[in-house]
Amino acid sequence: MMLLLMMVMMTKLTMMTIIMIMTIIMMMAMLLMMNFVVEPAEAAQITNYLAAGNYSFLEREYQDLTYAGVSLVDVGTCDGKQCVKVSYDDEKVPFERIMRVYFKHFDPKNASKGQYSEVGEQYKPAVYVNSEKEKTYVNDSLYKLERSRVFG
Repeated sequence: MMLLLMMVMMTKLTMMTIIMIMTIIMMMAMLLMMNFVVEPAEAAQITNYLAAGNYSFLEREYQDLTYAGVSLVDVGTCDGKQCVKVSYDDEKVPFERIMRVYFKHFDPKNASKGQYSEVGEQYKPAVYVNSEKEKTYVNDSLYKLERSRVFG
């Protein structure tokens, strides 16, 4: 009799275990059918607008940085100036690198008229900054560039 009672209890336990396992399997299948996908958090994007004469030169240079973390390069106008919009992951491409590219296409001698042989309001240089830190960096760089007398 005791043996029969133990077998009945084991059967109940086994049945409960099977029901629990089946419930877990069904829940997992439902989750899979929902196509539940966890997207990785997107890195913070910084966007700067830069003008330095004809935008085609800057556009090409920044497009070359897409491998490094630049996600968008677009052209247009800002305050009537030919401008390049650059969006980038500042963890991969620091603002300083964006500005190094910019200053390769910048002529401080001609800044009040335009850039190099391009003269007119639409060719005047401008950097639209997002923070005081960026503004300070740009002003310090301009100061160093003027003091270096690289442009005569």
